Amino acid sequence: MKRNVIAVLLFCLTTGLYGGEKVWYGNGDKLTVLMLTGLNLRQKPDIGGKVVVQVPYGETVTVLDDGNSPVPFTFDNIKGHWVYAEWNGHKGYVFDGFLSALPAPPVIDGGPCQTSMLGTHEIMHSYFGMLGETEIPVNDTAVVDGKKVPHFSAKFEFGIEEDIYFYENSVETLILLQSGANGYYTPYRMEEVFLLIQACGLLPGYFPLPVKSMSASDKTFGFSVLKKDDRIILSKKGQKITLIDSVHSVHLWIEETSEYLAEHEFPAPYNGD
Repeated sequence: MKRNVIAVLLFCLTTGLYGGEKVWYGNGDKLTVLMLTGLNLRQKPDIGGKVVVQVPYGETVTVLDDGNSPVPFTFDNIKGHWVYAEWNGHKGYVFDGFLSALPAPPVIDGGPCQTSMLGTHEIMHSYFGMLGETEIPVNDTAVVDGKKVPHFSAKFEFGIEEDIYFYENSVETLILLQSGANGYYTPYRMEEVFLLIQACGLLPGYFPLPVKSMSASDKTFGFSVLKKDDRIILSKKGQKITLIDSVHSVHLWIEETSEYLAEHEFPAPYNGD
């Protein structure tokens, strides 16, 4: 019998103004590189600008003010801006579409960290900073549709909350990342979510943010892609990943079969009656 792992992440969005251009950061903010291959710091805000230095994945740049508005730019279907910044004594322009206010997930043996939502859950415990218990107790219960279900909840830094429900034939995980929660006010973006799940290994390797439907053979690393107005659905055997964009939030919904979890050594536990 199959177990489905269903994960929902909610990313609440806000925006600000910097140099007259609407962006999600301000002068002096420290942002992390989420591009696995590194991010080029250029002499001018243009893709043809001379590369000053390549900032490695996971490193932090500091936003500076050059007196001008950030220049809009789109790369690999991710919309953003060229922003003036400093890293390790070098100053120049970087593309903010591959930056985040969150710390970067760890890279293990030169590659992304995990290939399963339950693996990603373990990563959250290590790099987001869990507040309180560090293990996953399943002796707590919640009542769902009149039935007791083993349940685990946790709070993390950066305004992140998590709830896991262990059903007999499935595991449901709800993760909430909310601007304004626990003193964290930086917004979350759909592009950022896409890069984070790539960095966590849920999307092996790297491919551009999809803007149209594609078959699994269209260089999407084994995923077929269904693109609708407000959502992207990535599917392959045993795993389905859905990103849903709305006016104020982005949802990430993940479904995984027990066969897929067992294959990746992340079996879904069940301690029900």
